[in-house]
Amino acid sequence: MSQSAGPRSHRGPMESELFSTLVPLALLVAIVLTAYEMRVSLEPASCAECPHCQALAAERERRDQELQTWYARSKGIDPDEDDDRRIG
Repeated sequence: MSQSAGPRSHRGPMESELFSTLVPLALLVAIVLTAYEMRVSLEPASCAECPHCQALAAERERRDQELQTWYARSKGIDPDEDDDRRIG
């Protein structure tokens, strides 16, 4: 007799073996990639030794100071006055 054309309720042994092998493998790959991403995210964006990175840090500091001065002038705050925001 012939089998019915309805949905299969039984998975073959090949499908379940493939599934049980791929899921742990995919989980392991996800764990390794997550650990790598976390390690990379904790590294500094620039190194402290090379002149290029030092120049970038100095430029960033100069630009931040310039923006603070501009903001203080635009709000009528004397930049040389003792300001509590600069403590710390």
